[in-house]
Amino acid sequence: MEREYFRSLANLCAFYGIDEPDVTEIPYPQNIVHSLQQVSAGLNACSGELELLLLQKDNGRTVLATAKCYATGNKIFYLPVTTLHRLWKGRERIKTVRLAMSLCAYIYQVLDIPFYADESSYLWGTYQTLQEWFMQGEDEWTDEEAHEELMGELLFIQSAGEQVLAEISKKQHLERLEIRTAAYIPHNENERRLRSVCYQACSLKRDFPERSLMASMSADMSEDPSENHLYAEMFIGFYWGGESDVLDEHLMNYLNDHFCECSSGDEARAFQFFNRKPKKECHDLSFEKRAFELLDSAAYTLFRI
Repeated sequence: MEREYFRSLANLCAFYGIDEPDVTEIPYPQNIVHSLQQVSAGLNACSGELELLLLQKDNGRTVLATAKCYATGNKIFYLPVTTLHRLWKGRERIKTVRLAMSLCAYIYQVLDIPFYADESSYLWGTYQTLQEWFMQGEDEWTDEEAHEELMGELLFIQSAGEQVLAEISKKQHLERLEIRTAAYIPHNENERRLRSVCYQACSLKRDFPERSLMASMSADMSEDPSENHLYAEMFIGFYWGGESDVLDEHLMNYLNDHFCECSSGDEARAFQFFNRKPKKECHDLSFEKRAFELLDSAAYTLFRI
């Protein structure tokens, strides 16, 4: 490990033009700790946006790496499905619905964005928690009709979500994304916006055919995530986004309370490893940048189609 570490350290120092620390008089493992501190300070001086990480790769070898983060600015990326479900079940504007289904199929199947009707998702658990709270606090409701309406909506959105999830899981929607986008003729501003977002998705799909956004998300690898860690699936996903202000208010209050307790969080990171000296810097976050821009545009559009 010591030999692999110092070989990697030499590659990193040479690449960034940092003086290699002289720790020949310091015994192991203090020599590693001391040199890491010096190199981290030197790296911060020449590039403040890079993290220095000491890692063990899958083959067991020790290596130094630098990581560059794409900061999302504490935003949540929730894509609503309520309007899509209503139009789909009503068979209204069928070409618009099919195009939106293809867009959501790409986001779900390829970008791997969680869906609230999937029982393994964070948002599924959140909706279940809200349902339990409302059931346990039934006696506290002064408006019995409002309570029953809210409970009914929670049951409905689970069933509706399962239907939409089954639909966007179909390969045919993903395969027809580009064909539907090219053939689509918008009739108003919202439909023009939908077509524009689908062009974004087509371009991203062509440039990065198999890339998953969720696979790009990681915690700070220099420390283990705490129990108060904000995982990617907590702030990225499909949710109902319903027309009930009451349910959305309860949901957002719950999320705000939960997120405020988090002291660390997942971020998109691009890594450069120094098991050998690289020829050029390759912290490429262009996919992540474009993917988050797509989610932002898609969320806005799905609210309005």
